[in-house]
Amino acid sequence: MSLSKKISLTLLFSLLTTITLTGSSCQSTSTPDDPCADAPDGNCSTPVTLTIWHPFEDRDIYDSVIADYEDKYPNVTIAYKKMEYDTYEKNLVNALAAGEGPDIFQIHNDWLPKHYDKISPMPKEIMTLDEYKSTYVDVAVDDFIYQDNIYSLPLYVDTLALYYNTKLLEKNNISSPPTTWQQLVSYVHQITEKTTNGQDILTSGVSLGTSNNINRSSDILYAMMLQKGTLMTSPDNASATFALSTEKITGEDFYPGTESLDFYTSFANPDNVNYTWNNKMLGSLEAFEKGYTAMTINYSYQQANIDKFKSPDVRYKVTYLPRIETTDDPISYANFWSESVNKQSKYSAWAWHFIKYMSEKSDLINTRSGHPTAIRKVASNRNNIFNEQSLYAKSFYKVDSDKVDQIFGNMIDDVSVEKVASQDAITKAQNEVTALMINQRK
Repeated sequence: MSLSKKISLTLLFSLLTTITLTGSSCQSTSTPDDPCADAPDGNCSTPVTLTIWHPFEDRDIYDSVIADYEDKYPNVTIAYKKMEYDTYEKNLVNALAAGEGPDIFQIHNDWLPKHYDKISPMPKEIMTLDEYKSTYVDVAVDDFIYQDNIYSLPLYVDTLALYYNTKLLEKNNISSPPTTWQQLVSYVHQITEKTTNGQDILTSGVSLGTSNNINRSSDILYAMMLQKGTLMTSPDNASATFALSTEKITGEDFYPGTESLDFYTSFANPDNVNYTWNNKMLGSLEAFEKGYTAMTINYSYQQANIDKFKSPDVRYKVTYLPRIETTDDPISYANFWSESVNKQSKYSAWAWHFIKYMSEKSDLINTRSGHPTAIRKVASNRNNIFNEQSLYAKSFYKVDSDKVDQIFGNMIDDVSVEKVASQDAITKAQNEVTALMINQRK
């Protein structure tokens, strides 16, 4: 995310004042020698209760880390609450507006443009920018650093990868999963089975092409666009640019966003040789679980659901997201939640201190939750596909993630279902996203 680098002196002064006067949890006037001021040092006896809201994991994922922290800092009590995901953002925003929000809450990695003004940046005494950049993978740096302040700290980073049914590949004499999109297309041609009229799919090669029945369809298209070199927004994030042309090394103009949209929707086009999916089929996960499609693209967190619901005769593995044939620079798309501190918290320094402590124990937390790492050093070990992909994961600036995702879903359906020309559909989507950006500035 490339936001303005102009530092707000007012915000910085407010932050320092808050940390000095109220973030320590002490009721008496703070002095530099006060053990309750600034970052905690373990000598504070003033009781501190930190409330945490998360939309997914139960407390038991964090129990041992919480217990260790409370043992080390006996004045601190951690009050953890799992919220309902469907109403999480709404309830969080309402609570923050009412001055009743938690001290610590999770934000999605593309929420910062919409919610940064509700967050207390991390004090530099707890972690510097250089420490953050050297510790966490690039997508966390891109998504959570704004105006040279750190607004969130992730415990994990998830990425899109390819799930493939080994039985269906072997049935078609395919011994290894595809590594490129070109190879994936050739596998689709081998695997796909249609009725005699060629319109109905008996066995799908891959679940791609539509929006309504493909889980995370917009994210998959984002990944394809980024791999193709699409500039999603202008450098100042004032407008969307994904429908515009760019120049090849040869000087020739091409439209990477439109080409990506054409490629994605080709799998749902009965007139295209890639046809292997349509909007009448089961949802992509269910089709994969039942063995109706050989390949699907999704995040690591769906593996538990696939294992739970898949048919007994379905065997599958996970491999890297396919890449563009003409480059050795892989890109996957990131989707993760990260820890932030309420701007109104009386204990912001303590809250950030605990978040950093959780991060230092993230291996233990992720072993229990099943999440991949966000730590650069761990990802570099290359012992896990999802860990490794976090090193080269990307995202892009979304002024309102839910609305942008919906615009992209509508764009996909315009092409694959309504048969709108792809350049017309993508230009319409670009204009709609730009309108969101303009409205935000009003």
